Amino acid sequence: SPDARYIAFVRSSQGRQSLWIRQLRGTNAIQVVGPEAVSFYGMSFAPDSSSIYYVVRGPEPLARPAGMLFQIPALGGAPRRLGTPLDHYPVVSPDGSAIASLRADYPAPAQSALVTVAADGSGMRTVMAVSPPEMLAPGFFVAPAWSPAGDRLAAVADELVRIDVG
Repeated sequence: SPDARYIAFVRSSQGRQSLWIRQLRGTNAIQVVGPEAVSFYGMSFAPDSSSIYYVVRGPEPLARPAGMLFQIPALGGAPRRLGTPLDHYPVVSPDGSAIASLRADYPAPAQSALVTVAADGSGMRTVMAVSPPEMLAPGFFVAPAWSPAGDRLAAVADELVRIDVG
């Protein structure tokens, strides 16, 4: 967490995942989201460490196969499904007012985009979209980054390369 007091993590067991939080100076973890048949695709604390934004992929009505944005108080409570289809790691702006993420097959099939939404999940805006052979690199370990002032975003772009073997 930004205040360096907590760490959030996902536990997987028997095809189900759950979200946990633990104080860095403590030993007992607290489950904040119970086990579900979903996959977590990234999480970020709000700048004041009061809540966690996360993306899960799973069946409706909980999520959706391509991914859905949620928010939950950091120390537990009811998760809020924000209704925003995101498929990768959500990154909260320094002032907590917006979230950035990378999306595959958006705004059209085969394209990829850097998008932002308000912290309540409303108002998705495409900041940049590219088409093959170029792609914004959405992936499990890749996320955009906000500048410290929150006025710029950085994202990794890559070129798709086809290699024929055989």
